[in-house]
Amino acid sequence: MKTVTLGNNGPQSSRLIYGCMRIAGSWNVEDYDDQQKKLAYAALGAAVEAGYTHFDHADIYAHTLCETIFGGYLADNPGLREKIMITTKCGIRFGDPKTFDWSYDHIVNSARKSLERLQCGSIDVLLLHRPDYLVEADEVARAFETLKAEGTVKCFGLSNCNVQRVELIRQAVGDSLVCNQLELHPLRVAPWKGPWEDGTLDHLKRRNITPTAWSPLAGGRLAKRSVCDEPDSVRDQVQDTLVKIGKKYDADMATMTMAWLLRHPSGILPIVGSRTPDRITAMAKADDIELSRVDWYEIYTAAYGKNLP
Repeated sequence: MKTVTLGNNGPQSSRLIYGCMRIAGSWNVEDYDDQQKKLAYAALGAAVEAGYTHFDHADIYAHTLCETIFGGYLADNPGLREKIMITTKCGIRFGDPKTFDWSYDHIVNSARKSLERLQCGSIDVLLLHRPDYLVEADEVARAFETLKAEGTVKCFGLSNCNVQRVELIRQAVGDSLVCNQLELHPLRVAPWKGPWEDGTLDHLKRRNITPTAWSPLAGGRLAKRSVCDEPDSVRDQVQDTLVKIGKKYDADMATMTMAWLLRHPSGILPIVGSRTPDRITAMAKADDIELSRVDWYEIYTAAYGKNLP
């Protein structure tokens, strides 16, 4: 799989990222057993074999269990760490109410605990998971400086942040900000005014901050037909269009969705979240698809719900 540099000075990443949110099989820690471990290792092995070099985590995934599983996988596969990059996220506190926390203490302590679970020497990129409405940008910068100086984290990023939030943090931390993880898929185009139309992707390209895409298959709605029971003319039209165009490229609906994202000039890197080895392998084919302008716009038009103005 081809690789790209994250941001201005970040690590090398495969163009498709393997997302580790589901590797535990459940967010109920008590459900994890030897069979679930076998399935998790099979998924991770398939991703490595297919050429994924970027593995995405968050401290909250399965209440820290996913990071622990991955740390065990690295320990069981000597030499693998030098061939891959690892991203994890912090900033969400579960509780009543749930809160978002970009304070110095929370960022630093969360990153150190993630590093212990991942058993990886250092974290390549630490992302702040959801925007903290009480954030102090200078406090974030101080946390980043501490983590980088002690070798815990090499680079940093954001997740789910708009243009204004990106600029606020970028002005405080500079080029150490290498990516912004967003919900990106065809069902987020106009008239819903998502990142395609509101300037977010243009701004990231101008700043050379790499967009990475969570839920690129729209929560499974673009993985296969009949995944939803409710009628949805736009979704159905997008599915039909992806299937039709996929026949030209010998690719299924999910793989074509990934190829559609990869075609965007902002350099979107989709996150593959399947735990099924065959699906992980199949979607890697998107890296080889050269989607034409006409085909890209046919998918966009289907998502738009009507002819473009």
